[in-house]
Order: sequence, then structure tokens, then C-alpha cells
Amino acid sequence: SLSAGGRAALRQGRPYLASQLSREALGGEPQREDAALCLVASLTQLGRSREVEVLRDTYRRQTARGMRKPSKMLDQAFDDALEA
Repeated sequence: SLSAGGRAALRQGRPYLASQLSREALGGEPQREDAALCLVASLTQLGRSREVEVLRDTYRRQTARGMRKPSKMLDQAFDDALEA
């Protein structure tokens, strides 16, 4: 799956490829927590904090509207990424 490929690319030190695969996985299944976590990690490694902020804001809007379940892991990933 694209999400598994993204995680593998991240482990191999290929954050750009990981971000591409994660985005594709989220395009097909926007609720995938594993793909979102991988995307946040890969964008953080690439130094793309503005994109992480946009993802966080979108996620927060979706959870506030009940369109997505809150995730403690994803909240923590956003916090960690934006502290760096």
C-alpha cells in the first residue's frame, strides 16, 4: 500500500518520497492516521513546517466539525513537529 511505502521510504532516509506516497495515500483515504503521521514526519525532516501547520489546521477543523476522530498520536506528532 502507499502508506506502507511511505513509512518504508521514511525509514530509508527518503523523506521526499515518503511525503509523496503519504499524500497519495491520504488522497485515496483521507482518514488514514498512519499516512498522516508519515506525512507529518517526512515534512518535518524536509523542514517544511508551514505545510505541517496547514495540515494541523485542516485536521483541527475536521475534528471540530465531527468529520474526523481526534487522535492523540496525531496531535502529539503535530506538537513535536512544530516545536522543532
